[in-house]
Formats: sequence, C-alpha cells, structure tokens
Amino acid sequence: MNINFEGATIWARKTIDSDIFYNKPAEWFKIWFYIVNKVNHKDTKHFKRGQGLFKYEWIQEKTKATQSQLDHCIRWLKSAKQIATQKTTRGFIIVVLNYNLYQDLQTYKSDTKSETLGEIKAKQKRNRSDTIYNNDKNVKNNK
Repeated sequence: MNINFEGATIWARKTIDSDIFYNKPAEWFKIWFYIVNKVNHKDTKHFKRGQGLFKYEWIQEKTKATQSQLDHCIRWLKSAKQIATQKTTRGFIIVVLNYNLYQDLQTYKSDTKSETLGEIKAKQKRNRSDTIYNNDKNVKNNK
C-alpha cells in the first residue's frame, strides 16, 4: 500500500455539538469536511491559505451528495458565515472563513497546567500511604 501524506486538518471536539454535525443532514457534514480538507493549507501562487478551486461535480463525486443537497449546504455555509464563494470560468473559489484560527494548534492550547503521568502516580502513591486501616474494633471484639 502506497500512502501519500498531504498534511492534516484539526477538528475541535466541540464540532460534535455544532449545528452542521448535530442538526443538518449527514451529507452536509461530509461536504463541509471535504471543503476544509481540500482548501490550501499554505499560501500558493494562485490561492491563499484557506482558499481553493472547486466544482460541484468534484464535491458530489467525493461526498456522494446530490446537486440539491450540495446547493442547500453551500447556501447554508455562506449564511452561517463559514465560507465565502466567488464564481470563476473554471468553477468557483471557496474561502473557508476563520481557517487560520481553527487550523492553528495554539487555538486549542489550554491555559491550565495539566498533571503529568508521573505527578499523578506520585500523588496516588502518597494518598495510599496516608490511609490508616483501623482494626481496633476487630481487636476489641476478639477479647
């Protein structure tokens, strides 16, 4: 098997609670996922980061969405301020709004200090040794 790595995209856990994931048809999320994964991840000669050239046929082929589903999804994504589009002679350009924000790991970095595995083990060991087993009650019953 020949694997060609072309980079990665970041998906926040809260995506599961998003309107497109939770309240819209499944094909819409497939379309959104496809768009986010196909736009440029860095600036090029023709397109900036977060932009890409698309054709309805390409999106339909990859997502198995109908023309109607795709049309409704694109309209909703535009009204939800997720994308902007521009027609061209060869298709249309999609700009994923806020792409730089959501595709930056710093956006998801926590400000709270997390405990490392070593700190957790040391804390558990200390807590176990602090526990006192009081068997005085059993000793009194034996007398």
